[in-house]
Amino acid sequence: MFEDSVKVRKLSQEYMAYCLGVCQKAYSKIESGKTQLSVGRLIQIARLLEVNPSQLLFTKNK
Repeated sequence: MFEDSVKVRKLSQEYMAYCLGVCQKAYSKIESGKTQLSVGRLIQIARLLEVNPSQLLFTKNK
């Protein structure tokens, strides 16, 4: 879903999971789109990546 933004910032799944208060496996499911996000969680991730939440929603999948 937004893994390109994470890669650009060179943040690990472990780091993102820690910051969000979830395990790495749970974060991996979020990143791959297997888990639906709440608006609050989307905003948390956007803040970590320093992007607008809409940039995460409308990222083209390869």
